[in-house]
Amino acid sequence: MTQGSFKISAQDYPDGFPPIESCANATIAELPTSGNSVEFTVDQEDGYSWIDSYENCGSATNASGGQEVIFVLEPTDDMTLTIQATGDYDTVVEVREANTEEPEAYQCEKGIQVACNDDGTGVANLGSLLEDVSLTGGKIYYLVVDAYSSYSSGEVTVTLTAE
Repeated sequence: MTQGSFKISAQDYPDGFPPIESCANATIAELPTSGNSVEFTVDQEDGYSWIDSYENCGSATNASGGQEVIFVLEPTDDMTLTIQATGDYDTVVEVREANTEEPEAYQCEKGIQVACNDDGTGVANLGSLLEDVSLTGGKIYYLVVDAYSSYSSGEVTVTLTAE
């Protein structure tokens, strides 16, 4: 038998589980200025996600578990965005307002849905389109770019256009 000192540490999770990994790893996205656009690429491999369904989002209420990437949107002034995601796989795009009643990454996980789209009209390859998304300056939002299927992989271009 070995004797000695040891250290035990614990972390308290309000719901008994850690927050969704993609919320904890959210990346800050650049926002466009009025009348301009910014683009970025989401490079996705096959795999399962933490978010499998969405409320008020067409067939995505029964999405089959594709991986998501989450971005933080922090407008300094009120703005209206059009958000389009199109590329190699079927996407679901959602914007959530941070739920500031929750701590840290749970603000994303338990965020309040602002807008959601699965299969935007006129968007190639079952891409997503959100139009006229109003963001309030000084608030934090989360942009969820999700693959509809766990078998999805490739690149998707996300375009944010400020009106």
